[in-house]
Amino acid sequence: MSGGGGQKPFGASFLSLTASLFFGVVLLILTVELAKQIWWLFALLAVAAAIVTGLRWVYRQKRRWNDR
Repeated sequence: MSGGGGQKPFGASFLSLTASLFFGVVLLILTVELAKQIWWLFALLAVAAAIVTGLRWVYRQKRRWNDR
């Protein structure tokens, strides 16, 4: 009666590791290529976030000034 908790054979472990690394590299390459194509969207989001942060800061400063 063999239990299912034993170690995997070396070949299976090596194959699993190799497949994981291969697909990880492929996904990384695809992600970088996608980021190169839509860099303008990232820039637009960064500018929008900076504007929102600035407006929130001005609003808080104005509210703090009016509370005095």
